Amino acid sequence: MHTTTIAPLAAEPGEWYVELDHTPALPVPYRIGFPAWIAADRHPADPGDPEGRRWVRPRFRPEVAAAIAAWLGSVACGARTVSGNGWMVITEATVDGIPGREHRFILGIDGYYRLEWSSRVWHWFVSAPTTDDEQMHATAEKLLAARDSWTLESGEQWVSIDEPYFPALVVPESWNGFANPLFRRDVADAVVAWVNDIYRSYGDDQERAYWDGDTIVHVHPAYVDEDGYTPDRIAPHEGRYAIGGWEWCWSATDTRPTDPDPAPTTAVTARPGQEITA
Repeated sequence: MHTTTIAPLAAEPGEWYVELDHTPALPVPYRIGFPAWIAADRHPADPGDPEGRRWVRPRFRPEVAAAIAAWLGSVACGARTVSGNGWMVITEATVDGIPGREHRFILGIDGYYRLEWSSRVWHWFVSAPTTDDEQMHATAEKLLAARDSWTLESGEQWVSIDEPYFPALVVPESWNGFANPLFRRDVADAVVAWVNDIYRSYGDDQERAYWDGDTIVHVHPAYVDEDGYTPDRIAPHEGRYAIGGWEWCWSATDTRPTDPDPAPTTAVTARPGQEITA
């Protein structure tokens, strides 16, 4: 994977992270998440795309647009950027001696840039803050190493999707016969890291999660193409987080079997949401 010196930028209230998928100009995917406002409607699917992806329509603050332009110049496409007060010109790389096209962007009256070539759709999709495979795996290993010290608190059971096992309160109502767990904060940290390690192992059709203060943001790939979709925000309720409740195939037991080293597995999920509280 290519690297970049672009400093990660934090999302402001109302913004989500978007990532640029691979294109002819960017032959490999880069896990660089840029904060953006996202329009409710998606681009129509390209008739030539067998997956029928519908890409998001992001708007970027000027400092984010400048970071994107600098990043484009640091990766495979070799774009060049000139900017002024309220405008920006991005020139595509020269290929086989043929100069790249210029694309001019004007700052909108809303104070945001819409970075799209006039001739093609940029493949932006809802993602997460900038990270990398090594960081995701190291975080999961560190937090899951604590599982040997976990014990059940009052009323808790062990829950799992295969392995590993996590301690959680389980609400009385089940979902299609599966448990609906509520995790305390230290265990929720490990669940989030485990989810991201699954993503690292299996790719973009898996779910992602990240922390925004004391709230978990859950990105569900099955719904990112849908008009109006934004990631779930899982707020704590009485110190507990409802991660995967009413959508993941959690099983519960009072006795934890011996945990092997947790190999990433996949979680079966069922529905989108907007704001989830325990």
